[in-house]
Amino acid sequence: MILAIEVEKMYSKEQIITMYLNESPYGGRRNGVESAAQAYFGKSAKDLTLAEASLLAAIPNNPAVLNPYNTYGNEALIARQQKTLNVMCEMGYITEQERDEAKAVNVLDTILPETGQYENIKAPHFVLEVKKQLEEKYGMKTMRAGGFTIKTTLDIRAQEMAEAAVAEGAKYTYMNKSDNIAMSAVDVETGQVIAMVGSIDWKKDIYGELNATTSNLEPGSTIKPILDYGPLFMQRDGQNYGPGSILKDENIDKLYCGGYSGSSCMLRNASNKFNGNITIRKSLGNSLNIPAVKALYINGVQNSLEIAHKLGDWSYCADRDEASYGLAIGIGSGCGVKGVEHANAYASISRGGVYKPLAYVMEMKNSAGDISEQWTDTEGERIYDEQVAYMLESILSDSSARTITFGSQATSFGFNVNGVVTGSKTGTTTTTNANVTKDSWMASFSTAIAMTVWNGNHDGSGLSSSSNYVVRRVTSSFMEPVHKQLYASEGKWKSGDTWSQPSGIQKLTVNGQNDIWPSWYNSKTSGATKETLVFNSSNKKLATNCTPESLKESVEVTVMTDPVSGTKIYSGVPDGYDREAEDDCSYVTPTVAVSGYNSGKLTFGVVKGSASLNAYIVYLNGTQVKTGTVIEGTNEVTGISAAVGDTIRVMVTDTNGTSGSSEYKVK
Repeated sequence: MILAIEVEKMYSKEQIITMYLNESPYGGRRNGVESAAQAYFGKSAKDLTLAEASLLAAIPNNPAVLNPYNTYGNEALIARQQKTLNVMCEMGYITEQERDEAKAVNVLDTILPETGQYENIKAPHFVLEVKKQLEEKYGMKTMRAGGFTIKTTLDIRAQEMAEAAVAEGAKYTYMNKSDNIAMSAVDVETGQVIAMVGSIDWKKDIYGELNATTSNLEPGSTIKPILDYGPLFMQRDGQNYGPGSILKDENIDKLYCGGYSGSSCMLRNASNKFNGNITIRKSLGNSLNIPAVKALYINGVQNSLEIAHKLGDWSYCADRDEASYGLAIGIGSGCGVKGVEHANAYASISRGGVYKPLAYVMEMKNSAGDISEQWTDTEGERIYDEQVAYMLESILSDSSARTITFGSQATSFGFNVNGVVTGSKTGTTTTTNANVTKDSWMASFSTAIAMTVWNGNHDGSGLSSSSNYVVRRVTSSFMEPVHKQLYASEGKWKSGDTWSQPSGIQKLTVNGQNDIWPSWYNSKTSGATKETLVFNSSNKKLATNCTPESLKESVEVTVMTDPVSGTKIYSGVPDGYDREAEDDCSYVTPTVAVSGYNSGKLTFGVVKGSASLNAYIVYLNGTQVKTGTVIEGTNEVTGISAAVGDTIRVMVTDTNGTSGSSEYKVK
């Protein structure tokens, strides 16, 4: 109100309306009604229809929101246009019939496409993102005044490689019946955005100008290293974890579904199989869902989200209330992430766990040459120990760790980039029909560059298959040339560059697995205990009450308890021994019967049991006097000196170590 009074003091009504018509912002980069008329309708302001003029008159009230190209503000724009028409009618400028006819026009359908206003623009999605950020930071009026010279972080050579890579991927969208691709790339050392392709084609009708790299899209399994396993590897009180730790792949539907179990809520892997005791290296490499959800549960959802945000995924679940999501966010379901932020989160891993903010602008000068903004590099913020980052880098660059799920793909393009050491992670999401893939992702990072690529349909509809061919093709088509042709020539990367192993990393054999472990992993923090198991030495099954004492064999093993399901995980069990099976004593021991003794000759009959016969032993009054090979049937042993009343016992053993015996009193 005060400003309005002051304006009225300084300017006449004619001057005020002149400023509204010639200087006020009308959405986007359009100042003045003539500019707006040309941009939106392709005609001069004097030729506008009532419907068109009233639409433009509504925009200056809030041009950032009521910009006709901002679809989220279209409802408010039409409401204000109709209010304008109502007031014009009330004041007698138009008739009720003219008002109603103007309201009936679907004027938004006549708006010219925005892409036509940016002929020959380079990196359009990136340029408009920079423009949007600067207007939010400095105000639309300041930026619209013009006179600024802005130097951005974009490397036009990398941008052209990115556009070529997306074009290459577009050749294969028929494979999953998708219609859109978006990718972004970040310089690892600085956090600068070097390339951004927001859609499959900037000139595509309806959605080409929309920037999918800054849209919230479910990231699928690409969230697992950032949200689940990075926090799990961090040093903690109690049990600690490394790539060789085991989180059993088993049914946890009751936990995942909040106590409810049923066909409408099931957590399964892509293969629909459980893999039992499996290491984290293989769980992450093969993108298994159940161990990932267990990791999130151990970390705590809020703790994991805090770490993911600090790594750079600021948008993940940021627009959701805690009560509206659950453990499903551990597999990238239920919350969206911006692709360009996601690339920077992977860059944080590549930096050894250090976050640096995304940078778009290197320098901005005003018309007088004064610098109003200038980028400077920083040390960044350490989010977790570099050993944690190295364990993730080790897993994600390990082709052998992903063969269960991906088979021959594990060493093919995308996962592996020819001549460049990279870590990579794919991801898919599903529609409400859990069997239909909606989004396909790939994150890839080296010591120099981190990138993400998304592939799907612009309207969120399902794909015809879960094939990751498109994202793998885009990844490979970008990462190879940008390293070999661009970063190598500038000394930012050379062949063979990989992540340095930080001090503290140790190589240990744990649970029978040879792997790397953090410095804080030891016998006290491993969560392991010792336990003695008793087996039947004959059939190698766990001994039971019916197992003969002579066959019981004690074995010391290492035991770890799954922190989620409580399942015991055993290691150190000898090969061939079955800890899962109990001795049912179904085997048959050999039997023997002494038929007589006469003049130093002992006669006894033998029937073999489950195993082959081994030997006989003759005891006289408890003292062993004879031994030898035994046969099934009648056996005779001579040379035994026994007197009337003496006790003779014959024991027969078999090759399994079981035995049978019989006693005879000499008459």
